[in-house]
Amino acid sequence: MELKMKRKKPMNLLFLEMLKCRKALPPEHNRYLADLTWGFEHECKIDKLIEEINGPWITIPGFSYYQLFEKNFQLDLLLVTAKVIYISEIKGYRSDLYIDAGGVIKNKNGTIIDDPLDQVKKATEKFQN
Repeated sequence: MELKMKRKKPMNLLFLEMLKCRKALPPEHNRYLADLTWGFEHECKIDKLIEEINGPWITIPGFSYYQLFEKNFQLDLLLVTAKVIYISEIKGYRSDLYIDAGGVIKNKNGTIIDDPLDQVKKATEKFQN
């Protein structure tokens, strides 16, 4: 079975793009727009790579689960096979990362980066409930 869904631009990205066409954005909004654009482009690159593999699975990019009006969680990519469901959190970091002796992920400037595995673990727990 093969079902491929196309990733849609997030609403906040569309909103900022439209707003930027109308007027100059403050620097912090420009940075946020750049980050959203960067992230979306990298998610699309992963989608393209998975599509080229052409395996027996269903891909659901940008999967969000809502309960009534509350967003419970969002997954960058859900890949469903006959036996396993894979949850993927896509990261497009702009700098080299390293893990210090305590297991903390940092960029070259020393800024601590949230562990993407923790994010996947939390999403997996929510997905299972």
